[in-house]
Amino acid sequence: MTIDNSVPDSEKCELFGPDGKVGDIENVYGFYRVRLEVIKGKLEGYYFVQNGAELRIDKNGDIKQWPEGFFDFIDEYLCKIIAGKCKS
Repeated sequence: MTIDNSVPDSEKCELFGPDGKVGDIENVYGFYRVRLEVIKGKLEGYYFVQNGAELRIDKNGDIKQWPEGFFDFIDEYLCKIIAGKCKS
C-alpha cells in the first residue's frame, strides 16, 4: 500500500472577503473551517476563487454553484466505501 497525501490542484483556491484577499486555502480542513466561521459569524461577502470563478459563500455556509471536482473528493470516497467499490 502507498499513501498519497497530495492535494489536487482543483482543491486549492483563494479566499476573498469584503476587504479583499484573505488567504489561500490548500486543504479540505481550511475549506470547511472558513464555511463554519461564515455560519458562526453570519458573515457576508466571502467567496472562494478557483480557476477564475467566484464561488460565493452565503451566510449559511452554502455555495450555490459548486463546480465538479471542487472539494468533492470526500463525497466521492464515501460513496465508494459505502458501495464497497474501493479500487486498490
